[in-house]
Amino acid sequence: MSSDDTHFDVPRTKPSISITTKPLRTWFGGIVKIGGYSLFATIFSCFLAVSLCVAGELRLTQTATIELPVNARTLAWHPNSKTLAAGGWSGMLTVWDTQTGKLIRDLRQPNNATLGEIQYSADGKFLAVGKLRAGSKQAYLSILDASSFQVIDKLESPKMLEGERGNVSLESLSIDPITSKRIVLSGYTNGRDPVIFTSGNSPQKLIQLSPDARYLAVKVSFSPTGRIIAVGRQNGVIDLYSAENGQLVKSFSVFDDIWWIRALNFSPDGRYIFVASNTGAGREWLDRTTGKWTIHKNNEPIKMWDVQTQSLIRTFDTQGRGIESLEITTDNRYLIAGLTKGFVAIWDVKTGAEIKRFRPSANSTIVKLSPDGKQFATSDTGSKKVKIWMINEQ
Repeated sequence: MSSDDTHFDVPRTKPSISITTKPLRTWFGGIVKIGGYSLFATIFSCFLAVSLCVAGELRLTQTATIELPVNARTLAWHPNSKTLAAGGWSGMLTVWDTQTGKLIRDLRQPNNATLGEIQYSADGKFLAVGKLRAGSKQAYLSILDASSFQVIDKLESPKMLEGERGNVSLESLSIDPITSKRIVLSGYTNGRDPVIFTSGNSPQKLIQLSPDARYLAVKVSFSPTGRIIAVGRQNGVIDLYSAENGQLVKSFSVFDDIWWIRALNFSPDGRYIFVASNTGAGREWLDRTTGKWTIHKNNEPIKMWDVQTQSLIRTFDTQGRGIESLEITTDNRYLIAGLTKGFVAIWDVKTGAEIKRFRPSANSTIVKLSPDGKQFATSDTGSKKVKIWMINEQ
């Protein structure tokens, strides 16, 4: 164990798992008519509030269930940790008060374009909305005022280069946590060269990062200081760029080049990067010895890398489950992952031990931690439900 690991201070007692329930009063919202269809207001509490407990360490209590009009594929918390935006198929974008269960606004996007990713700025003033597929003369990225929800800035789809086909697709975005002005995007020019977009009246709206003509940029993330941009590519490589000038600083391989990066996230202190590949996927591979094609299955775990030294610190076994999203709690103590088949897993960051695995849904699960670190939302990609879970440490 390296000296850096002493930063993560968690109880050393072996956790025991139990399930408890307690009755709560039930609030039922009425039916809200919006845009020609009905939305059931949040069933804010059930007859029983189910708590998933790790005795002496961690207690998870489901506090709310939100019924959406369309399946969600991306979630974003406002910095107040009370407001949650959900984006999904057919241009669905709704904003909710998670404490009262009230629908704040329905913001269905034009042309029914599926949303790729949404994110609030750290100052809470705007909401960035990216489209998964955007044709010519469509807004590839829209910046909405977080109060009025009016479009205050946008970036339109670039023209496809000669010989290219399909639509431009925004796969990932990340907002500078310090200035809230810069947004790094993947997928702008056919996915190969991420760009930094500066909102407002900046003389230089776009800074192009060093391109890699061979491998797509799948995931991007600003570091907590706003000085570094991490780009995860299709060949299992992470590139670290300077956020000031877009120049490549370091590049290192975290997975075999046949597995692409599915999720990445900096630790809140910025010292580590947590990264996951498309675990569970299979790929056909030619065995040059036998001359036969074989199927290789990806069993790669989630990996924790030191940003400065690019050394592997620890791994977290998903038991072969695919990863949809990664979150690290604000105190750097727990890693939370949304997995395929509806599972959510929680690990002790210091030891790599899995603390809890539960199944809040039946399909792939997206997890989004609130900025205050006290709760997280889970979204089932196969249903219209979002669940809110309160974290209570004992």
